[in-house]
Amino acid sequence: MLKRTVLLILTAVIITALLPFEGLSGLSTKLGQVWERPTLIAPFDVPILKTRKQIESDTEKINSSYTPVYRLDTLFAAKASPKLQEIYHRGVLQQSEWDKNQNNNIRIVNGNDLKTVPTIEVYSTNSAIDTLRAIEAQTRVVANLVYDEELNNAFKHDELKELSNTRGIVRAGEILIANNELIDQPKKLLLDSYLGIYHQRVGSQSAWIWSTLGRFLVVLMILLVNIAFLRRIDGFRKNDPFKPLVFTFLLYLLVVGMVALSLQFDRISPLVVPLPIVAVYLLMFFNLRVAVYGNLSITLICSLFVQNPTEFVLINFLAGMVAIYMMRNIYHRADFFKAIGAIFAVEMATVIAVELTASASLSMDTAYNIIYLIVNNLALLAMYQAVYLIEKLFKFVSDLTLLELSDTNQKLLLNLAQKAPGTFQHTLQVANLAEGAAAAIGAKPLLARCGALYHDIGKMQNPFYYAENLSGSFNPHNDLMPLQSAELIKAHVTDGAEIARKQGIPQIIIDFIEQHHGNSLIFFFYSKALELAKQNGQAEVNESDFRYPGVNPKSKETSICMMADSVEAASRSLPSYEKEPLEKLVDKIIDTQIREGLLNNSELTFAEVGQVKTFFKQKLNNIYHGRIAYPARKEE
Repeated sequence: MLKRTVLLILTAVIITALLPFEGLSGLSTKLGQVWERPTLIAPFDVPILKTRKQIESDTEKINSSYTPVYRLDTLFAAKASPKLQEIYHRGVLQQSEWDKNQNNNIRIVNGNDLKTVPTIEVYSTNSAIDTLRAIEAQTRVVANLVYDEELNNAFKHDELKELSNTRGIVRAGEILIANNELIDQPKKLLLDSYLGIYHQRVGSQSAWIWSTLGRFLVVLMILLVNIAFLRRIDGFRKNDPFKPLVFTFLLYLLVVGMVALSLQFDRISPLVVPLPIVAVYLLMFFNLRVAVYGNLSITLICSLFVQNPTEFVLINFLAGMVAIYMMRNIYHRADFFKAIGAIFAVEMATVIAVELTASASLSMDTAYNIIYLIVNNLALLAMYQAVYLIEKLFKFVSDLTLLELSDTNQKLLLNLAQKAPGTFQHTLQVANLAEGAAAAIGAKPLLARCGALYHDIGKMQNPFYYAENLSGSFNPHNDLMPLQSAELIKAHVTDGAEIARKQGIPQIIIDFIEQHHGNSLIFFFYSKALELAKQNGQAEVNESDFRYPGVNPKSKETSICMMADSVEAASRSLPSYEKEPLEKLVDKIIDTQIREGLLNNSELTFAEVGQVKTFFKQKLNNIYHGRIAYPARKEE
């Protein structure tokens, strides 16, 4: 539990750290370029910022139209003549100040009173002297309107502070710039305004913390569900349940790292990254359910890196699902190339459909995206070659390995054919039944076939104690006690598992050996023991002594193998191979297994069990169909 938790948190932290914080990686606002990204919609109100020149011009206008403030000093009027007092009360400016402002207004502060007057209504030092000369001999006048620098600075600061840095606004939901639109000066200003406000919103430390936490939680929740899916893989639950989780998260980190790297280059699209490889690997090594969720997981995680996640998710999710569908059962190398072709076709069709939906026409962007998709599929083809290395490193089993193991020229199968030819023929029939039934319900037919071929290899140890290897009337069990016979019969399960392990057979195949009988009762010898005990007046027979030492099947494929094994073996003992007896036999055997609880742990549904029954009936009727009696030739 601790290892899984540490791995989960560490993976989520690394992915979150790789995420571009602004969410606008590679955004270019160069003048004269074409906006190659999808249409940008304002997520919030965007005030349009003024250029530096506009702000400087507005500042200059404020400075040029600024009304200066002068403080009126009334101390001069105390000892002055009545006329001079009148002049001082109106105010006297230095001649240079009066000349500078004669066509404008000035503001005069007198105590707490502030008023604005035309400059021509106050005296200059020269006009005050001229006025006095006409009335009295005194001609000395001092300017009593003094420029208050501190007050003027405060007023200027207030006016500049109220100066608006914007010129209009784009409301949330309106288009900032459309796809393929030229970035002219107004659009550049608009985009720069948007980026400036965006960075202000996410640039603060608190905003960064909350934004990062949100991204971390999103990634964490997606990864958390992966653990739930992977815990249901039976083969790994028994051995090393940590390995599939490590592999899956490393695979996610690899793909996420490739997406993050692609965003560092302006002319490279994230579409070059082969996201479907995640679905391919998870399908090959695990199962369909894990592959589907893995495809969804990596698509959602990588969509956090791009500016237009809807298009990205649509293209890659569909490509991954096509990969899963095309590669669910691969028997030939050509099948993979067909799958690559189908993936590329779906990706290309989706790109074209999205482009037509967005702009009702195709552009050079479409051609570039198709080139990216070609690189994508070439990379997918290259990464597929790493299957062998992954198998050896993580001890996984792919369809390619199953194909190799299904070759009847394999050493173990050759030995089985030589030492127990009857058992070998039996396993071939069981393999055919299991493969067809698995295909009928959407399970893994190749796994079912391979497991069925090896399920009875333990019979090589004592082949003549099994009915299919006997001929004539000789039966070694006639000389044995029922318990001895049962022990010999049970041994083929434990012997088979031991032989398989020594030969390096994967655990997923050994499961078929250990589970194809479950813990079912060896009814023939148990009944014989009961009858013998009754005749001899012995104590009750211990039923557990006559049960197989295996565990009940858990996967669909091992469950099918158990049913196919019992049905095929029992069908050989029928006195008649008419359709009705065969079908009754199939129903009886499988219904008994259900009633005894042998399928309680199976992933099979009742509907799938019904489909398996139907397939077995059709297949057995084909195998044991009646033949035409050919007339004997007469000797001439």
